[in-house]
Amino acid sequence: GGESGGTVSTNVTLMFWFCASPASAFAFGMTVVQDGLPVWLAGLKLCEMALYRDPETEMEKEEEREIFLGLWFACDLGKEIGCDCTITPKGVLGRLTGSRNALGSEVFARKFQVQTDRPDWAERLLTQPVQEAMLSLLSMGKTYLRLRPDGKLTLAVSMGKPMFYLGKGSVQAESIQRRFVEELRGPTRLVDALRRSLP
Repeated sequence: GGESGGTVSTNVTLMFWFCASPASAFAFGMTVVQDGLPVWLAGLKLCEMALYRDPETEMEKEEEREIFLGLWFACDLGKEIGCDCTITPKGVLGRLTGSRNALGSEVFARKFQVQTDRPDWAERLLTQPVQEAMLSLLSMGKTYLRLRPDGKLTLAVSMGKPMFYLGKGSVQAESIQRRFVEELRGPTRLVDALRRSLP
């Protein structure tokens, strides 16, 4: 693994890092300090190794299967939030986690399911700006959010491509900077909205 630092604006500082574990995970990411709040982002790939039988040789072989590729984001909001809350897209995962609360606006409730031990507190957190920030993240991919009572937040967006992917060929430094700042905009917008919703 390794790391290097850089600054993209007067109030956002980036620390790039990477790590790898053979056949299980690879991450390239950064530590961001925005307005005094440290957050951690990573372009994360998770794989599992599965055994299968080769029909030609009739021998068992290992096959790598990708189970997640996209954004992983974490931060501490700095305040207790009064509830344990998990927000998942409607679909198979939502059914598996037992999410049954239809909170928020009609548009939000059509896209997300909310699992929480305190629906009243979760409803207070899901202000209009928070819902709009969550809905905007769907343009990047399926979005999953976990909020713990102690204020720690974890966000995952299954993008189907690496976060901060540079593409092929030569890339100008200014272009990289603009792309990184743009990809930070969605998660940091959500954090700002959640911080404003806290009492």
